[in-house]
Amino acid sequence: MQKGTKSWAGETPRTRSRRRRVRRGEDSAPIEPVLSLAFSVHSNPGVYALLLGSGVSRPAGIPTGWEVLIDLVRKLAAMLGESAEPDPAAWFRRRFGRDPDYPRVLEALAASPVERARVMQSYFEPTPEEKEAGLKVPGAAHRAIAGLVAEGYVRAIVTTNFDRLLEKALEAAGIAPTIVSTPEAAEGVLPLQHVPVLLLKVHGDVLDPGARNTARELDAYDPRIDRLLDRIFDEHGLVVCGWSAEWDAALRRALERSPGRRFTTYWTVRGDPGPQASRLIGLRGARLVRIRGADSFFAGLAEKVASLSDLSARHPLSPKVAVATLERYIARPEARVRLATLVSEETERLCADLAAREDLDVAAPFSAQELDRRLGLYETSAEALRALLTAGAFWGGPEHRTLWVRSLERVLNLESPAAGTEAWLRLRAYPALLLLYSAGLACVAQAQYGTLWILFSQVRSEGDGGDRPAVLDLHPSRVAEPAVARRLPGMAGRHTPLSDRLFEGLREPLRVFLPDARQYERSFDRFEYLLALAHADLARTGRAPIGRFGWRRRVDAQGYVGARIADEVVRHGSSWLPLTAGFFDRSPVRFEAAHQVVDRIVAELPWG
Repeated sequence: MQKGTKSWAGETPRTRSRRRRVRRGEDSAPIEPVLSLAFSVHSNPGVYALLLGSGVSRPAGIPTGWEVLIDLVRKLAAMLGESAEPDPAAWFRRRFGRDPDYPRVLEALAASPVERARVMQSYFEPTPEEKEAGLKVPGAAHRAIAGLVAEGYVRAIVTTNFDRLLEKALEAAGIAPTIVSTPEAAEGVLPLQHVPVLLLKVHGDVLDPGARNTARELDAYDPRIDRLLDRIFDEHGLVVCGWSAEWDAALRRALERSPGRRFTTYWTVRGDPGPQASRLIGLRGARLVRIRGADSFFAGLAEKVASLSDLSARHPLSPKVAVATLERYIARPEARVRLATLVSEETERLCADLAAREDLDVAAPFSAQELDRRLGLYETSAEALRALLTAGAFWGGPEHRTLWVRSLERVLNLESPAAGTEAWLRLRAYPALLLLYSAGLACVAQAQYGTLWILFSQVRSEGDGGDRPAVLDLHPSRVAEPAVARRLPGMAGRHTPLSDRLFEGLREPLRVFLPDARQYERSFDRFEYLLALAHADLARTGRAPIGRFGWRRRVDAQGYVGARIADEVVRHGSSWLPLTAGFFDRSPVRFEAAHQVVDRIVAELPWG
């Protein structure tokens, strides 16, 4: 592998070396916390609770409880013909001899409970103009949280917010939460496993005249609220977002006294955590997650969890399990139906996955980053079927070849849009190319030339060229033109960039069949040279796709695959294994014609 190259997992040799050091304990750099969190949430549905502060609702235009209280104090001062500026809280203390609190301020401003509720609602419920502007309505964070709840990943939420945006988002998702905003409501709560989601509003609700926000009010909770908090914090992992921890002493103490550390605490911050938050982070051994904001954090978390869920659904068989199952069936004639079903189901699973994906829109604009992403997605999606066809081509006999042909043909000929970005239309054939290369290399490793010729000659392409051998269309320079593929990371200046990516990416999956690195490289050259010969023989156009072997002729002249194959034919004549297996209709004359075409093209290459 050349310096600076990447595998399809996006690793350079340096990062692979670093990963090995991590496994040996020589490098302790952790996985990105948000990825660890997404994996934990997906793997442990219902285990993580959320602790949400005002930072979750501020992007939606909701003021904090303290901001509401200070504005109410300003209005009270105005009613009394005074000015509360520049410090409304200090004015209130001078005027009334105590800290401002909701009950006293609201009672002075509105006589009846209904009037007081309406005063509070004006801060949290949108006017028609605000609603039209997208303010004071559930934001991206609220909707993402509702999605996590709907999928069963979150079943307990603690919030210091008065607003009802979470409730609205949950209701829009078809969920009726159990809401606790008073000590009385906390008394009758069912065990957490028996409610869809518990929403504990420790500071009260917008409709609750007893909402808490002053230092005195936040210093201690009713014992009934404390007991419920203790249950949540003891039994769950925790994701903290939008809460500074600086003002809420009672909530801090609830976290401090929680004895359980069975699950991790993830604490999100936009900048540096304050003194109180830092102390709690250290006390709980929390993992710090740096975010741009609550909306992007929860939206990203929900997307990552959904991707893990989709991946699990798309791949109920891991590659190892799939191969182990195939190996049990392939040696037993009585299991031929089960083998056919196994291959067919995995083929259809891949096809359904590719057809349903909205992130493979062929009308999207081209970019090198998007090219790399799509190739990685195709490689991941095809992993299980690739493993099946590779093991099948290596261990299978003539009676199994139809299975591999049908599978490859099905993936290649998925219905394609009539128009779109040229690069994306071509790239739709990449999963089939990946399958052909992997199975073809297994054929070379096991000298299964009959199977290889069947893959080259009998898999049919139904593309623009009509019904014809797929090998005429299924080669790297057709699937991604070199000028396009060179824009991939690490591929600038490569002569055969997509061929190089396949070479690097298939090394580990094929190690069980080709353990020696030199043997693998020569087998790869041999496969690509035979593909070029088959293309030249079947196309009869004087053209052929040139893989890595073209430039490797210059760096390894003595091992050049074209010369070695020509020598084999001279020595073995019509007994040469590919000929006896059916290549070139078993005609040495046709071989020689194809050989001349390929070697002429290689000789004319400026880099050959």
